[in-house]
Amino acid sequence: MASSAPILELRGLCQMHEAPLIIAGDICDTWRLPPEATNWLIAELRGFVYGVYAVPGQHDLPAQRYEDIRRSSYWTLVEAGVLNNLE
Repeated sequence: MASSAPILELRGLCQMHEAPLIIAGDICDTWRLPPEATNWLIAELRGFVYGVYAVPGQHDLPAQRYEDIRRSSYWTLVEAGVLNNLE
C-alpha cells in the first residue's frame, strides 16, 4: 500500500518545521484494526522523523475504557515504537 497524499503532506510539514506529529484522539475508527491496517500504520508512522505522539480517543479504546488500552491496535503501535502515548 502506498502513502496517501495527506500523510505525505503531514510528513513534509513535520520535517519542514522540525516538529513531531501530535494526534489529539482517534487515530482510527475502531480499537481493533485488521492486521494489514495496523502494519500499514506502523510503516507510515516510522516515516515521521521527529516522532508521533497521541492522546487516545474513544474509538482507540476497547469499550471506551482507558484501562483496556493494552488490548487495542493503538497499543500495538505504541509497542512497535512508532507511537508515543500521551496520557
